[in-house]
Amino acid sequence: MGTKKEAREDMKTVKELHELFVKKFAKSLPNFSVYQEPKFQEYLGYGASAVYVSEIVVPEMTEKAMKKAGLKGRIIQGMFWVTSEINPNGVTGPKDIGRTYTIHGKFYGEKRVSLRRWESGDFVSFYNYSRDIDHVCSCFNGFVKKQLSQFKSDIANKEYNWKKSYR
Repeated sequence: MGTKKEAREDMKTVKELHELFVKKFAKSLPNFSVYQEPKFQEYLGYGASAVYVSEIVVPEMTEKAMKKAGLKGRIIQGMFWVTSEINPNGVTGPKDIGRTYTIHGKFYGEKRVSLRRWESGDFVSFYNYSRDIDHVCSCFNGFVKKQLSQFKSDIANKEYNWKKSYR
């Protein structure tokens, strides 16, 4: 359990990360919106987080083309979480307790995993944490420019293939 001072510091740093995230990535994530403003994680007793949603709309395709591509729905949902907290387990070990910033996100939905099997899962996902806000944002920027842009391009051009990996 953290103190009130630590809770205020968590809120202050996650608001800073929230503003930077919205400023840098709101235009590059399709149909982006804030789902939850920065909020203290009372259930943990430490840390603060903000949640965002995004969605990719699949272009019109025939049912056969959707099956071949491995897509079931017309909308692929995305969720992104940003958090700031004092890592109670230590960043690199138990004696290295310090503040970390985390960005975690994914686009998910019903997708084909084999010729006959479909399941809910992630199309593309990202997870990174760092002691530095700029570093975690630059890693996420690399993800947006490479894996996510390739995935969006393949969806838009009807070239998505369920066998291809976007990791």
